[in-house]
Amino acid sequence: MTVASVRRVAAAAVAAGLGLVLLSSTGVTLAKWYEETTLPDTQISSGSLTLEAGSTAPVQLHSRFPEDQRTFAGGTACTAPSGFAACRELTAAELEGQLLLPGDQLLIQETFTAAANGTNLTAHVIIDRADVTAALPNGTTVDTEFTRDGESLGDPAEISGSDPAELKEAEWLVSSRITTPQQWPVSFESRSIDLGALTVQVEQQAP
Repeated sequence: MTVASVRRVAAAAVAAGLGLVLLSSTGVTLAKWYEETTLPDTQISSGSLTLEAGSTAPVQLHSRFPEDQRTFAGGTACTAPSGFAACRELTAAELEGQLLLPGDQLLIQETFTAAANGTNLTAHVIIDRADVTAALPNGTTVDTEFTRDGESLGDPAEISGSDPAELKEAEWLVSSRITTPQQWPVSFESRSIDLGALTVQVEQQAP
């Protein structure tokens, strides 16, 4: 199949639905919640969990096709990772209306800060990219990783009231690699896709 026929069958426009959605453990959109209580068999008298949004870096679009075989709507050239022939760095505005082809990959990087404050207080930091999997065709893969102050973390990542101050203030980075399948259904021809938002939730753990 030629590149031109791939475009006719499977090109889809990407809407710029990027951003951070920060959820407290109660599911309410809050940057911080606070509770004062005494729990059986613990030493917690007060505690707080903080979660604050940071920034979204320009999105990288990695293409299997070289630049002379496809059209990018604006953006700045960047270094393509292994397995890809071209890379374009795009602002949210430039991402609007950008055409995706089968096998394309989007790299989305977003920052935030999260901390626990309180004796014996621990919590999990959880991320969710469900909006992406719902919007893109079956076979799309979403690989997401955490780093805090440059150090890789598990998913979910744990924070503690006993963490040192420099970790509580450290910047978190979420890197999501969204790779589309090599073949798309015809239903995605000229379809607009909204990537939605990254959901970050801090959930207190039982002592």
